[in-house]
Amino acid sequence: MNHNIIVYGRVLNFFKSNNTVLVRVYTRELIGYLSEPLRRNSILIVPGDHVLVEISIFGRDECCILSRIDYSLELEPHIKQMTHNIIVYGRVLDFFKSNNTFIVRVYTREVIGYLSEPLRRNSILIVPGDYVIVEISIFGLDHCCILSRIDYSLEDDEDED
Repeated sequence: MNHNIIVYGRVLNFFKSNNTVLVRVYTRELIGYLSEPLRRNSILIVPGDHVLVEISIFGRDECCILSRIDYSLELEPHIKQMTHNIIVYGRVLDFFKSNNTFIVRVYTREVIGYLSEPLRRNSILIVPGDYVIVEISIFGLDHCCILSRIDYSLEDDEDED
């Protein structure tokens, strides 16, 4: 996964091409046609679902839906307000205090951002090591926000049979 990024997206619809079911996902950065089964980790994915998508920087052919996000209602108000922001998947590294403000350091593969963010988000305690969905402004790291915590590691969630 050296040349891939992980972004937040929403499933638009499915269609069939050459006996393969394709998923069309809107991720704000692009609309990708993902060659992907209808089920991922035994979870049915349907149009309208909010998902985490891994996208290769080399093109749309190498895409993968990593997981479905089950709390879309919680994210929806934030998504509608976004104009110049992208949403990425990240991991909380640590916290530190600066000028009486708690700062969260998050690693998102693309950037290490210092987010001015409370320790709790939507009444959920966020601790180092947590996997989170982060909204990052294209105008700089000053405008960042942790949208939600993911209650499972994507790395640990692969094909458990």
